[in-house]
Amino acid sequence: MAETKDPRGAILAAGGVIAAAIALSRSRVAKAAEAGNKVALDEATMALLEAIATAQGAILETITNLNTGQGQGTLAVGVVPNADEIVSGRRQVTALNTAVRLPELVIPDDMQIQLKGWPTNAGLIYLASTAPQSSNIESVWPILANEAIGYRIKNLNSLYFSGTAVGDWVVWTVEHRK
Repeated sequence: MAETKDPRGAILAAGGVIAAAIALSRSRVAKAAEAGNKVALDEATMALLEAIATAQGAILETITNLNTGQGQGTLAVGVVPNADEIVSGRRQVTALNTAVRLPELVIPDDMQIQLKGWPTNAGLIYLASTAPQSSNIESVWPILANEAIGYRIKNLNSLYFSGTAVGDWVVWTVEHRK
């Protein structure tokens, strides 16, 4: 079983190191001042170290609130919540090399839309970001029958498609949260 580590320990350790550095630098500054020597740290450096130490307390409090459910958000490190459902659809090529915008479909964060050519397609489906690009062989991504590609985009309607055979289909699916 994997061991779970509490992030508060690392923050406390960092805060302890900073506090020790401040205390050490203050004692050295005091000794140097007593001996009439130059002080090794200027006021700006001292102020920065003190600000970091003060912020450490606020960070620890925020993590504690998140871990106990008292905070305004959630802290998910390396964990993406499961989706509630899948959303799928398809569009048909109705005219050769004619751009068609895909429909409105918001893609949740940490999800990827999967697009593919229908298994029985006779031609190619061309994908692009604009209508003119979807009809330009120099700026498309071609998809063969039963071939798939995934994109991490915010909305499916940011893509256009065209095709080389009337009656072919482009299909898509994505996990979705309600």
